[in-house]
Amino acid sequence: MKFNDPYSQMFLGYPDALSLQQASEMLNLNRHTVGELIRSRRLFALRIGRTYRIPKLSVIEFLLTGQSAFPAGNPPLDVVCCDCSNGQHAC
Repeated sequence: MKFNDPYSQMFLGYPDALSLQQASEMLNLNRHTVGELIRSRRLFALRIGRTYRIPKLSVIEFLLTGQSAFPAGNPPLDVVCCDCSNGQHAC
């Protein structure tokens, strides 16, 4: 999706990087459902510490297509969530 698309003008009251709560408001879904969409890789999000940041354009793309594109080379969520090297995540 290009930034000059008319869809980029949707949800002007929301920031470009959304919290899980904000994304759930935009999608009119429960926060847990949005979390499941992220874990099933249907909605792109970055995990920073204990919180998710979801690009607003990913939410719009999800609304239009039912899935958002992941950037090339995007690591699995278990790699993004923390710096654990032993596979036992502390986050």
